[in-house]
Amino acid sequence: GGSLLAVGREGTSLHAAGGGPPLRLHAGIAAKRLRNAGAAGFQDSLLAACELRAGEVVIDATAGLLGDALVAAHAVGPGGRVVAMESIPLLHAVTSGSPSTLGDARADEALGRVSVLLGDHTALLRSMPDESADVVFF
Repeated sequence: GGSLLAVGREGTSLHAAGGGPPLRLHAGIAAKRLRNAGAAGFQDSLLAACELRAGEVVIDATAGLLGDALVAAHAVGPGGRVVAMESIPLLHAVTSGSPSTLGDARADEALGRVSVLLGDHTALLRSMPDESADVVFF
C-alpha cells in the first residue's frame, strides 16, 4: 500500500503505509529556539550567520518542516516575511496545509509570515526577480 495524506482542522498529516506516527507540521525544536532567542548568552547559529533584521525578506531554500523558516520569520518580525522552498511534494503538502496552531505562541505568530513554494530551489530562485530577497539560506 501507499501513504495517506490527511487534511483536517489540525492541518495536513502524512501517514506512512508501514504505520508509525504521522508526519505533521509542529513547532518542535523551533519553539525551543524561539524561547531561547531572548535568553542571555544564547546565540542561534542561523540568526548569527544571517544577521537577520526586522522587515527583511528571507528565502529558506530547503524548507523541510519549517524549523529554520519559523525562527527566521520571528527574527524579521511583522514587517518581514519568509519564503520557504520545498522540492518534495508530500512534504510541501504537510507544510503548506498549515494547522490553525502549532502549540507555541511565538511559532504560531511567525507561521503567518511564512509562505511555502513547491519546486526545486534552483528553478524557483531563477524565476524570481533580482534583489527580491535580502537573505537566502540553504
